[in-house]
Amino acid sequence: MSSPTKAVLLSGLIFPGAGHLYLKSYPKAISLVLLVVICLGFYIAEAIKQSQTVISQIDASNTPLSEEEITALIYKSVENTDTTMIAAVSFTLIGCWVFGVIDSYRLGKKSNHG
Repeated sequence: MSSPTKAVLLSGLIFPGAGHLYLKSYPKAISLVLLVVICLGFYIAEAIKQSQTVISQIDASNTPLSEEEITALIYKSVENTDTTMIAAVSFTLIGCWVFGVIDSYRLGKKSNHG
């Protein structure tokens, strides 16, 4: 398997920046990995924030809630989310993935000819 193919598979299927690590392009690899980890951290923080909101509402009720009531609380929590920030983080994450695949292919081709 050629270097460009391995780099593309690593970046596309494993993690953005993995192909750059394979090709020893460390500054780009570290930048991509850090950016993706920050994006994933935002998703995790947002999920924890929403779940804490739902849990506090469940705890605040004096009676046990039915499954339907809990589901309604979850939907209400999701509706109150800042979708602009989530969209920006999603586009950044997708952009990193696409850039990682394309650039690792380009670097792999360049290293084969150089």
